[in-house]
Amino acid sequence: MKIKFYLLPVFMVIQALLDPVMVYADEVAARTEFNNCFSKAVAGDAECQTTIGLSYFNGSGVWQDYTQAFNWLNKAAEQNNAVAQFSLGNAYLSGHGVWQDYNLAVAWFRKAADQGNARAQNNLGYCYDTGICQLKDPFLAAKWYRKAADQGLAPAQFNLAEKYKEGLGVEYDPAQSLVWYRKAAMQGHIFSQNRLAVAYATGQGVEENLFNGYFFATLAAGRGDKASIKLRDQYAKTLSTDEQDEAKKLVNDWKRGTEFPLR
Repeated sequence: MKIKFYLLPVFMVIQALLDPVMVYADEVAARTEFNNCFSKAVAGDAECQTTIGLSYFNGSGVWQDYTQAFNWLNKAAEQNNAVAQFSLGNAYLSGHGVWQDYNLAVAWFRKAADQGNARAQNNLGYCYDTGICQLKDPFLAAKWYRKAADQGLAPAQFNLAEKYKEGLGVEYDPAQSLVWYRKAAMQGHIFSQNRLAVAYATGQGVEENLFNGYFFATLAAGRGDKASIKLRDQYAKTLSTDEQDEAKKLVNDWKRGTEFPLR
């Protein structure tokens, strides 16, 4: 039986402007954080200026106000706060709350990336990967993806895996691409789980093993990924009921961050 393979669309994963530290369970906590930081921000504390800026940008604990957001983020960024620099880069890249300006996006990403900010490194890699601002350079893209991937950033690990799979900016190496897909997949990265499902079912960089392919397809499908749902259902046609039940149990027992129970 001929098996069709459903891949998620290939695109670079950009980190969202909304930083995890700014996500609150309720507006009371957000407002408390804003109040606690405001006087320190006025006094020149760069970390608090970043918090205030992101609060205004996201409307978290305060009315959304892009003018105030950029005022505070710029203050912090000029003090070399990497999170503020990264956030400004993302805003200019997306045109969210400001006129889109790729040159400024790259400039701010570079400042944050040079300080070791993994999200900025990943996004700078994206800029070189896609060629915005006439900066297309697969070697520099792979370099920055690698820096972020080495820090454990799952989207960067996925992006670096794509480079090894394509042989762009790095030597073509399907086996090495699986190493990075697996690192990201262990963190719950759905795109990487989808790639592993296809790789195991087709023997791309690894010995063909449809059971393992079904495991990864089921894992990603469980989080609602449509491409992986199609893969799971397609693979199921070639596996016994017992094999399917075994794989499903392994999926249910697997804990994020642990090794995969593969055959």
